[in-house]
Amino acid sequence: PRYSKSGQLLDYYNRAIPTNAAQMYLMDPAEPIGVGANGKHFAYPSGREVNPEDPHYDFVAKTIEPSVVQAADQLIPALKTGIVLRSAVLTIADRGVVFDGLGRPLRRNRDGQLLTREGHRIGDEASVFDAYGNDVPRPVYPKPRQTAALAIVFALDDRKTQKIGTVTIEVGWTNLEHLYNEVKKSLAVKSSLITFYENEYPIPEKERIYRLASDFLPTILLTCRDNHGNLVNLSDKSFNVSVNHDEADAVMERERAQEFLKLLNSHKQKKSRASLGPGSAPRTDTKPEGTL
Repeated sequence: PRYSKSGQLLDYYNRAIPTNAAQMYLMDPAEPIGVGANGKHFAYPSGREVNPEDPHYDFVAKTIEPSVVQAADQLIPALKTGIVLRSAVLTIADRGVVFDGLGRPLRRNRDGQLLTREGHRIGDEASVFDAYGNDVPRPVYPKPRQTAALAIVFALDDRKTQKIGTVTIEVGWTNLEHLYNEVKKSLAVKSSLITFYENEYPIPEKERIYRLASDFLPTILLTCRDNHGNLVNLSDKSFNVSVNHDEADAVMERERAQEFLKLLNSHKQKKSRASLGPGSAPRTDTKPEGTL
């Protein structure tokens, strides 16, 4: 069994189990069952739909009483509210994202397979849902690891443009963050900012990870500025490279881990300061002992 820090019993998907309910599993093969906002029961990673009247089992493979199974449906109102709230705050990060029956986002790996939050491949027959909880067809992804050449064009001061290089990308996988790192490495200039453009508008840094480079084929426009905000002339630059995804994905994973650790340390520091109470912060104006 799983428990929260406060002692609340959790299901396999780390959701609080309602009163009189229990952790539920499906057999052959054994998979944890969760309740979806549509009232259906799902077992993952296969994504099998389970009729609430069908046998459900506990963690020792003992059949659960129907009244206990029914008690799990107390989660449904909260799940529906969660979908309403999520659909009201959709961002560019949610573009093209599909969800499992429990309302959790599914992510795609480099080979075009859908993975659960735990990183398991979801079953080929499993239903997927949009951000509003509607059953939708599975997205059609490009052929895995299909490549294309993206021309990199530099914008000059007088609004003229010049091609300065080509980057081979993976269609449907390489994002603008991958591209940014490869271009920055290829340019080898001391620049504080490389900016990509779409329809003459700059693409915000935070959006780069969510934007696919293949959406800009055959050409993407950029500018490069130094630490003083002045445009850097890149007319003497030339490169023809490919994104090394094994390396690039590893770098991005390390950066995400570092960001998480920073957030965790910041949270710990806040809790530590709060535990000291008001006015109890360590003094910094004390003089060392002894005579001066």
